[in-house]
Amino acid sequence: MQDFGGTDSYTNAVSDIYYDNFDEGIFTGKGIYDVEIFHKVLCEEIPENTVLSHDLLEGNYLRCGLATDIVLLDDYPSKYISYITRLSRWIRGDWQIKMWLNKQITIKNGTRKLNPLNKLSRFKILDNLKRSIMLEHYQNPKHKGLIEDETYLKINMNNESCIDEINLMVKLDG
Repeated sequence: MQDFGGTDSYTNAVSDIYYDNFDEGIFTGKGIYDVEIFHKVLCEEIPENTVLSHDLLEGNYLRCGLATDIVLLDDYPSKYISYITRLSRWIRGDWQIKMWLNKQITIKNGTRKLNPLNKLSRFKILDNLKRSIMLEHYQNPKHKGLIEDETYLKINMNNESCIDEINLMVKLDG
């Protein structure tokens, strides 16, 4: 007997906070794009064999919209170990694109150039990284307290409905 998974609400969204507020979506695995433009924009950008999960990065380069009148279903893993394996792969992929938070990036030919991603795209990357460490930090808090250093990027997030407050401080290279 075959087990069937459910659907994944992350990849079947009817709303997107980035699109709703900034008219730019976040790529979540299903997309329609112009192959020639895709190749032209990304051909020499991303170094080979350095990025495991590239949806977010490609979506940031090419810009994403949100089409809620199209239904594309993605299988949700039917076994817990499959879910954890996929999540681990996605998180590793998110950490592999952290260099795109910097002002300069290293491209495919090994040279450095100014990062072409806008601030919103860089925040999307940072937001994914933040989500990947929140549970671990909650269970094992480290480095409590604010850092008094102007070179850190400071992000304060409040959730009024449950009175959560998160202060994220990141030091970026470049």
